[in-house]
Amino acid sequence: AVKVSLYYPNETLYNSWNLPRRNNNWWTSNDISGPYGVWKVVINAIRDYDDYDDYGNYLRLAVNISEGLYFKPPELLNINGKILHDLYPLGRNGGEDKAIRGVEVLLLEDINKNAAPDSGDRVLRRATTDVDGNFSFKAVKDITRKYFVVVNSKSIDAANAGLSYNSGFDFSYIWSEETYQSNESNYGEVITFFGGRSAERSDNVGVSGNNFAGWAEHYVTINKIYNSETLYFGFNYSTIVNTKDSDDDTANPRFCQGCLRQFIANSNAIAGKQRSYFVMAVEPNNKVPDSKWWTITVNSTLGSLPNFNDEVELNGTVLNADMSLNNSNPDCLLYNYSTNTLESVACSKSIPVGVGSDGVPFSGDEPRLNAIPKPEIEIIGVAGSPVLNFTAKAHVSSVSVFSGSNGIEVYGDDSQLDKVFAGLRADGSDPSDSGFPRISSHGIRILSNNTTVNSSIAAYNGGLGIRFEGSGVNSGKAVNSIAYYNALSGSNLDGFIAVNGASNVIFENCVAANNSGSGIDNYNGGRITIRNCSVVKNGWGNAEPSGIRVSGSGSEIVNNLVAENVGDGILVTPTGSTSTPTGIKISRNSIFKNGYVGIDLNVEDTSNNMGDNVTLNDGQLDCSQPNCGIDYPVITAAQLIGSSLHIEGFINDENAGSGSSSFAGATVEIYMVNNSTDGDDLAGNNVLSGGSTSSKFYGEGWIYLGSLTADSSGNFRGELNVAGKGAEVGSLITALTILNGNTSEFGPDARVTTKPVKVRAEMAITFRGANITITALEEANNVKLYWIKPSGLVLTAEGDFDSSGNDGDIYWWEFGSISAGEVRHVNLTFGGDFSLIETFNIGVDPLQ
Repeated sequence: AVKVSLYYPNETLYNSWNLPRRNNNWWTSNDISGPYGVWKVVINAIRDYDDYDDYGNYLRLAVNISEGLYFKPPELLNINGKILHDLYPLGRNGGEDKAIRGVEVLLLEDINKNAAPDSGDRVLRRATTDVDGNFSFKAVKDITRKYFVVVNSKSIDAANAGLSYNSGFDFSYIWSEETYQSNESNYGEVITFFGGRSAERSDNVGVSGNNFAGWAEHYVTINKIYNSETLYFGFNYSTIVNTKDSDDDTANPRFCQGCLRQFIANSNAIAGKQRSYFVMAVEPNNKVPDSKWWTITVNSTLGSLPNFNDEVELNGTVLNADMSLNNSNPDCLLYNYSTNTLESVACSKSIPVGVGSDGVPFSGDEPRLNAIPKPEIEIIGVAGSPVLNFTAKAHVSSVSVFSGSNGIEVYGDDSQLDKVFAGLRADGSDPSDSGFPRISSHGIRILSNNTTVNSSIAAYNGGLGIRFEGSGVNSGKAVNSIAYYNALSGSNLDGFIAVNGASNVIFENCVAANNSGSGIDNYNGGRITIRNCSVVKNGWGNAEPSGIRVSGSGSEIVNNLVAENVGDGILVTPTGSTSTPTGIKISRNSIFKNGYVGIDLNVEDTSNNMGDNVTLNDGQLDCSQPNCGIDYPVITAAQLIGSSLHIEGFINDENAGSGSSSFAGATVEIYMVNNSTDGDDLAGNNVLSGGSTSSKFYGEGWIYLGSLTADSSGNFRGELNVAGKGAEVGSLITALTILNGNTSEFGPDARVTTKPVKVRAEMAITFRGANITITALEEANNVKLYWIKPSGLVLTAEGDFDSSGNDGDIYWWEFGSISAGEVRHVNLTFGGDFSLIETFNIGVDPLQ
């Protein structure tokens, strides 16, 4: 029904009539009389109709002085559109996007003429999308009118977009964000539209009677150029477009549209793995010269961010609207050995880590640690809670977290963290330098099995840097990562740790530097592997001063650089409830300039933090002691002849003078302690268990020179090729024992010497050639005889030499070992034309 009111020219009411609809017509007939002038006719809908009813009848009232009142059919405007779930690549539809049914769409008239849908505008029609995501309206085409097609984003149900919910969730928990829509300047074109009209404001569509209430974020204006083109709107549940953290829908368990907190809510509610897309539609809110990034400050009123309870990929890489990389924070971070700092560098930079397979630091065979990219998203947590907490499988990358109790906690098995900054800002700085709280406890806390931390940095944390924790951790890995300047509020905490039953954790290609406690710790833990890591300048808090502390039987520590730590280089000790550790292999590391001994098998220090320094040999294997109390080697001779180092020694009590069969077959690794230019400073290496000092120094092992094998009596003897390793007369060397996986402490240092070896070479000319005899006046090794062949001479040779060869006319024959008084022979047969006098050019190496 409609109400028709008639007003006199002076605008006083003449009369009004309620007209019921009869046969799709509203009709009345009345005789009207009154003064001459302009009368006003007002038609109001008693029901929710404007110029038309729900049967499609459209009417227009016109006044004609000569003909009276009559109704004239208007020209109609067909408005239609489609709402889609935008699937990657976002911001466009290449045919991959899916229709969303059941979405509420409103047609508004801009009553207040302010070109924006807001309170007071009239709601002309309401529709919901069909199974194909389509909606349609009809309106009067009138150049004096402006319409808005408004999408109510709170009505977008994931279940109507081909998705499903986890148990206990429904669409009241989720909130999608707009990614594209039709262009108002060219309705046939679809444009990116991340975040809707204002990325920092959440949608708030409401209706009160026939009027619009609230505000709209997702709408298209219908103006005079619209010609029934299909209007498109795209929405996505994984898009983050702003830095806000608020509750913009207190009536429902959703939060703020396009924000991180809402992405977490969406991820928890929607079944299956979700992946974040940071397409920031707001300007970066932090910057330094040449770098910009976005800071998300967790709202303490709302409390910590919700846990991630379903599988998720949280990728903080910021994308432009066309899905290209934003790269607003272009530099990388890397450790500098010289300055002992983290430095901003070009991302092409890298540093060597560990010592590689040759056991020699900075020789060129070390793996490289690439500079780690600075993230573009940083998240400031709230006190007392982790910044990010993952209870299910997660892949976290390219974010910075700080403040809060822990930076990131991971409980979901098979998770991965890449390019994460834990405890430091997105520019690599200490949060306290900017007035922000540091993380009070640990940067990254892993309580899940088979989780990998890769290309990440934990720094400036009050507690540990990267922590693998609990018996549920049966495998894990920290690779290509840095733990720097951690344990700032707990001097007994560390850079990296596998703790409280965590086992089979690998630390590889890492840097642990400048931490208050140990660089890498294994407190109360199981077997670990430390390979090609640089563990330097740790332990300054003096509570746990060793570079590495290990307590897990069967652990392996190989090819590492362990230097300049306040305490021991490597401390092998029981900790917590662990039994005495055995089978810990320590091999081919470079260990030097640590405050105490290089390797300490702790027997007497019951705190298990400091170690007990040098434990002297007793000639026994005692597996009630760490690594079965295995004895170190005692070097009795170290003689350098050219590039060959002759070594002799034994494994037994130092006073025994010869080896013990208990150590038969043991590997003896020989190390240079120092030379005239560099190496260990011997500090702390002469302190014995019990605190007394010795006249001898024990290690440390700076450069790996090679290995020998003990014979059945525990003695060893042999030659090492030390070319290019800096060995020289006067160098100090030491050695360690490895037997059945057990590694000893370093043995007493020995000075490299040389001595002339008396070897006599004599040549006698015969009818057909010459006989050369070599006589050793004392035992000689690696003796080489040289002879210059005259021009024109044709030569054949035989004898009891071990090898031979020539370089042009210079011929040589080598004898590996000649006993004292032994005579060896080279018999030459000559042919051709030559000068006999020229045949007497012979020489021997070593010379007398």
